[in-house]
Amino acid sequence: MSHQPVPHPPATLPPTPRAGGTDAAAAVALVLGVCGLLTGGLTSLVGIVVAHAKRRGTRSPRLSSAALVVCWLVTVFWVVLTVVYAVLPALGG
Repeated sequence: MSHQPVPHPPATLPPTPRAGGTDAAAAVALVLGVCGLLTGGLTSLVGIVVAHAKRRGTRSPRLSSAALVVCWLVTVFWVVLTVVYAVLPALGG
């Protein structure tokens, strides 16, 4: 009896990693946060929602975190500005 080699399945290559890049939603959230400086903070509120929605499982978690920070800073800036210039004078302060 001759021994025949047992056929092996063909070797498969591991999947190639995706090319590095930024997540579009994170970039949009960052742009919305910066635009919030011009829109009274309205677009930064939308940016907060977008950044939170895409924070997990994103290709660029640091960009999502940066977008959240920028959006929240712009929102706080406009809230403080509104309190200082609209609410305090109305209260006589």
